[in-house]
Amino acid sequence: MANVILSDRPAVANEVFRRGLEAGSGEAWETWACVSNKGRTPGYNVIRYFKYLFFPLLVHLRRGRFSKIVAWQGFYAVQLGFWGRVLGWCGRRPDTVLGIPLIYRPKRGVTGWLYRWWLRFSAGRGRKEHYVVTAEGAKAGLEGALGIEPERLHCFGFGLEDATKCPEWGAARTRNADWEAGSYWVAVGRSNRDYGWLETAWRGSGERLHILCDEWNGKGWKGDGREEVRVSRDLQGKAAWPEYRDAKGVVLPLADGRVDSGVLGLLQAYMAGKPVVVTGPSLLAEEYVRDEETGLVVHKDEGGATLRATLERVEREAGLAERLGTTARREYEEKYSEFEYGRRVGEWIKGKGA
Repeated sequence: MANVILSDRPAVANEVFRRGLEAGSGEAWETWACVSNKGRTPGYNVIRYFKYLFFPLLVHLRRGRFSKIVAWQGFYAVQLGFWGRVLGWCGRRPDTVLGIPLIYRPKRGVTGWLYRWWLRFSAGRGRKEHYVVTAEGAKAGLEGALGIEPERLHCFGFGLEDATKCPEWGAARTRNADWEAGSYWVAVGRSNRDYGWLETAWRGSGERLHILCDEWNGKGWKGDGREEVRVSRDLQGKAAWPEYRDAKGVVLPLADGRVDSGVLGLLQAYMAGKPVVVTGPSLLAEEYVRDEETGLVVHKDEGGATLRATLERVEREAGLAERLGTTARREYEEKYSEFEYGRRVGEWIKGKGA
């Protein structure tokens, strides 16, 4: 019986996680890759949903050959639960199915009702699949909204590869050649971001900002002097690494602080050794950021002036940016490497079978 990782990244991108998973579980793992998350254009969205639907179906139809499944795309695990309910689990079913991570943000209208119904039908009470959240505080929300029992929700933190050791880290920037290194901030990610608030709050900061998001339709703006906001909707993954490398710092504006999101963007900032500013109150700020040590927390309800004052502190307070960046990098090395994350997940799987 095989143990398999269902990955929405190329198989090579899962190698470090796979080795950690093997170290923690004491078992061999293979990777089945179906890259489903390349962007957010109307045309590709059709392809993405097709993959979400039918890749797990192929796995379900071959379920008898798998002992354990780790889905590094939470929706692959949800869809396995869906096919299990629709088609049944005749014959042998995997001992363990674990989805990484499961993030739920309510949607409005009929689409929101259907989305919630599908999640409750596929992953709700009585199902066997387990799910990973990146923040402990997210468990109660998923239990209440989707009916997922607490014993099927697990938090292992998170982890990502060390981009600073990859050749792409040293590549030349492909955008904003007129902005010198260390003269701008970056804001990254699509899930649960509030870039509208950020663009408004940025006015009067005197700083440059580059927003990297394929779902944000803002056009940016040019203020007085050097103050400016630019938006890139097609700069993701490794192509964006040079933007991190040359940035002054990272800003993560979250729309709903109760939603389990922003961890990848935060850990990318930690990995790069950059000062990071996170909005609160939020699960991200409460569970991942030690305010004034690994990052700076600003409260949106206090208005944009708080953000601007924080940006000015980083600019003017001697040693602050370096201290935050150094502490953040140490935090990443000690707690959030992809190998350590895989090892923690593997240890849970090993303990589940004991």
